[in-house]
Amino acid sequence: MDTLAFLLTIPFIYGFMLVLFRSIYGAFELKDLVIPIIHLKMFLFVFSSFILWVNINKRMLFKVVYYSILMQLCVATLQKLGIPGFASGLFYNIAVSNAMSNVYYGGDISHIISTHLNVTFRPIGFIGSPTILATYFVIIFHLFDLFFPNVKVKSFIYYSLLLCFSKITLIGFFISNNIVLPLINYNFKKIFLSLISSIVVISVFMIFISYNTRMKDYFMLFVNGDDYGVTHRISVIDFMSELNITQLLFGIGGSTNFIFDSGFLLTIYRFGIIYLSIVYIIYFMILKTFSYKKSHVFLLIMFILTDLTIGSFHNQMFFYLIAFSILYSRYMFEMHYVPNK
Repeated sequence: MDTLAFLLTIPFIYGFMLVLFRSIYGAFELKDLVIPIIHLKMFLFVFSSFILWVNINKRMLFKVVYYSILMQLCVATLQKLGIPGFASGLFYNIAVSNAMSNVYYGGDISHIISTHLNVTFRPIGFIGSPTILATYFVIIFHLFDLFFPNVKVKSFIYYSLLLCFSKITLIGFFISNNIVLPLINYNFKKIFLSLISSIVVISVFMIFISYNTRMKDYFMLFVNGDDYGVTHRISVIDFMSELNITQLLFGIGGSTNFIFDSGFLLTIYRFGIIYLSIVYIIYFMILKTFSYKKSHVFLLIMFILTDLTIGSFHNQMFFYLIAFSILYSRYMFEMHYVPNK
């Protein structure tokens, strides 16, 4: 199974060849190399982890991850509550500095801080943004809950969804848990219960935002299509629609005078649909190999939907989350399906 790690070299080699081919015609952009290099880093990390697999204290490693993410949940809660030092002061400055260096590049800094980094509205922890933080919480807690089903861990999932209020994370979790997984399992009882639970969750959510004016206003901006995250991405889609078929298939590369705010579209712009398809297929193959209770379905839905917005497969902050998902999936798989583990 260690040879699966070598699949991660394919997008690197393909992307590197595209950059090299463009450089022949004077269209070299150094930043284009950043995207395939992420996969090279992933290969080096996963391959070395697989080689050292029997020597890794996996229980201790995953305990450290679990308690670290719990600490992030505590920090996010303190930010949300407006506690001095976390919503302002030392730890807030550290969190914002980390977010600015890892996620936000340029633009109106004061505007970004008052909107995207307004931690009493949508906490960012120390990871970088509400969307990234919410995805970390949901995926890590979900994987732990698959292995050791626990009401407490389940409650952490729903609490973190409301705490961070990431639209795409909420949508991804709802689609995977309440629609896709029940359907592919042919579990009609689960489908019925999912329908009932969906109605309950949506009702509770609507009651929650009806008593929270800030959340309600934010939610209505999204519903009405007036949210910047929606309007900006529509303008990017309009830009991409002007590309010809060759540009869509193989990308253009280089820089634009605007921020994409979509890993999906940015990847197509730089390397094309073929490259993006290769990436999705490779991660599907790896996660499917180590799937436990259809864990690969949940992970792929969450990662691909997040890729539509902030980006996941080519985002430095998601490198750690995807790497953890691969390692923990293999751990779960071997503990349950491989003899003498």
